[in-house]
Amino acid sequence: MTWIKNSIYYLALIFFLAIFLELLSFGAAHFLIKNVYGYPKNIFDGVSYHNDSEFGWIEKYGLGQPRPSPSNFGSSHTEPCVYVFGDSFAHADEVEDDQAWSYILQSLLGCSVANYGVGGYGSDQAFLMLDRMLPDLRLSGKKSQKLVLFGIYQEMLRRNQAASWLFYCCPSKRNSIKPYFYFDENLNSLKLQEIPKSFDPETVKTHHLRDAYFQLSEIKFPFTMGLMKTALFRLDARLFDILILQSWRTYSKTAVNNIQYKIMEAAVKTANERGFEVGFVVFPSTNDAFKNKRRYKQFLDELPISTQDGYDFFVIDLLSALHQKSNLSGKPLRAAGGHYDAAGNSVIASAIYNELSLRRQP
Repeated sequence: MTWIKNSIYYLALIFFLAIFLELLSFGAAHFLIKNVYGYPKNIFDGVSYHNDSEFGWIEKYGLGQPRPSPSNFGSSHTEPCVYVFGDSFAHADEVEDDQAWSYILQSLLGCSVANYGVGGYGSDQAFLMLDRMLPDLRLSGKKSQKLVLFGIYQEMLRRNQAASWLFYCCPSKRNSIKPYFYFDENLNSLKLQEIPKSFDPETVKTHHLRDAYFQLSEIKFPFTMGLMKTALFRLDARLFDILILQSWRTYSKTAVNNIQYKIMEAAVKTANERGFEVGFVVFPSTNDAFKNKRRYKQFLDELPISTQDGYDFFVIDLLSALHQKSNLSGKPLRAAGGHYDAAGNSVIASAIYNELSLRRQP
C-alpha cells in the first residue's frame, strides 16, 4: 500500500504547488503585469473615429462615392450593373485606377461597376456600406436584376471581432473605432454595436467589452496561463499571433465563422430584397494563391445558407485562377504591401467575368 500513500502524497504536493503558483500569478497579474500586451491604463484616452461617425472611416473619395473610373471610360455608362463591397482586396489597393480588377471587369462587361470597397473593413462594415449604398430596384421600377459582389478575405473575419484596431493590431491607431456585430442569444440574431456618440474613456471601454482582442488582453483565471501568454507575446509577438490569435486559422474558429455566416446571410437578404443577386468573391492571400492553399475550404463547405432556402447567391473562389498565373510567374502576384499587383488584378477580373459568363448560359 506504500505506493498508494506515495501517490496521494505527490498528488497533494502537486495540488498545493499549483495553488501556490496560481496565487503568485494572481499577485503578479494584479499588481505588476495588468494585461497581456502591457498596454497602459489610458489606452482608451483620445480614441475616436477617423473620418466617418457611422463606419469609422471611408475612402478618400467621400461617402457615397465609389472608386473613380479612368476618364476614358464612356460617360454613357452611368448606372452601375455591379456593386462591389469589401475591404482593400475588393477595393484593389496598391494599383492604379485603370489596373483595378473592378475597372477591368467594367471594361469586359461594358457597363459600370461601382466599387465601394474600403481598406481595413471587416465584413461588418462592408455590410453596413452595402445597406447604405445599395439602391432598391423595386422602388425604381427596374425589372432587370443586377449584381452585388461581396469580397471575403481572411482578415475581414478577424476584424469582425474588433471594436477598433487598438487590440486587434495597432494600439497607436487612436482613430480606429468601428461598429461591429455581436450575437444576441436571447434574440438569436445579430445586434449592432454602433460607434458611440461620445468618446470619454469609460464610454470607449464599454464599446470594447465584446471586443474579442480586448477580452484576450485581460489576464483572468487561470492566471498562470495568462502570464504564459504574456511572456509569449513579449518574447515573440508573431508566434503569439499564430498560436493565440490564429490569423489564417480564423476560418476554423466556430465563433468567428458564425458571426461571418450571419453577416453573409444578412447581406444576401438585403440585396435580394432590393432586386440584386449576390456573388461572394473569396480572395486567398497572395502567398496562399501561389502555394495553392485553400484554407477556407471547410468554411465554404459548411456555409449554412443555401439557394434551396430561397437565397439568390453564388460563390466565386479565385484560388485556381490566381494559382495558375502565379505558378507560371514563379512568384506570388504580390504588390509591396501584400495586395494583388496589376497582373493579379487582371486575373481576378477575368476569373469573375468568366464565372458570370458561365452563369448567363442557358
